[in-house]
Amino acid sequence: MRLALPGAVNRGNAAQAVAAAVAMGVDPAQAVAAVCGVDEVAGRYRTVQFGDHTARLLLAKNPAGWQEALAMVDRSATGVVIDDDLRPGFTLHSPWGDAKVHLGARGEHNVDNALAAASVALWLGIEPEAVAMALEMPPASPWRMQLERSDAGITVLNDAYNAGPASMAAALRSLAALPAGHRVAVLGLMAELGDRSEAEHLAVAKLAEELEIDLLAVGTDQYGSAHTSDAADGSDSVLEVLRERGWLAPDTAVLVKGSRVAGLESVAEQILSFGAS
Repeated sequence: MRLALPGAVNRGNAAQAVAAAVAMGVDPAQAVAAVCGVDEVAGRYRTVQFGDHTARLLLAKNPAGWQEALAMVDRSATGVVIDDDLRPGFTLHSPWGDAKVHLGARGEHNVDNALAAASVALWLGIEPEAVAMALEMPPASPWRMQLERSDAGITVLNDAYNAGPASMAAALRSLAALPAGHRVAVLGLMAELGDRSEAEHLAVAKLAEELEIDLLAVGTDQYGSAHTSDAADGSDSVLEVLRERGWLAPDTAVLVKGSRVAGLESVAEQILSFGAS
């Protein structure tokens, strides 16, 4: 079928309509031809002309409708480059034009988030250059991919606000991208994972090993016994374990991350204060 209506949802709707028509005795070829001839539904998806531009009217009245509408917006990023501050730079492409972006949010995973935000803004008529300027503003929330360097030459990636399997993997890959001679992840519990909890924690530990990142688990043994220390039950004791293992040398990058219940932001602060005169 080659539909006149856009979007994956309409392919599903068309398939159901053909199936229903055939079940009622309509010839399959005629049913397919009929659905392919539909180019609007009570005004929805109608194509209109604004000067030199062709626009399609969409209806988005609930989360599912917005998700489908945004999926129809042709936007992409090329030339993604991550700087030493973990901020991605890329070229935003859209039907409304292209723009160079130096993202305020850190981590390559935030490129997709930026494209989703850009889709909404572009669709609402904001110019690509204005969208790019807005995306360059750093996020205001603390403890989310917050990057700081201590007087002792230690780089701390404080992402302690919260954690789940996807964000944990993204943070580890961001840590691996930092210029450093040694990389350490101080990780707390990923809460509310139910029956998947043990498997998800072990998967994070495996990824850290693949990325050649030393892992210290705080307040949980679910990352595996090799990464657990009985002393690591508070910010002072975590700092002592890191110091004893020689994991606080200059040119070390440390990721601190866990679910909100772990409260590891104090650990990040202690590491930043380590060696201060």
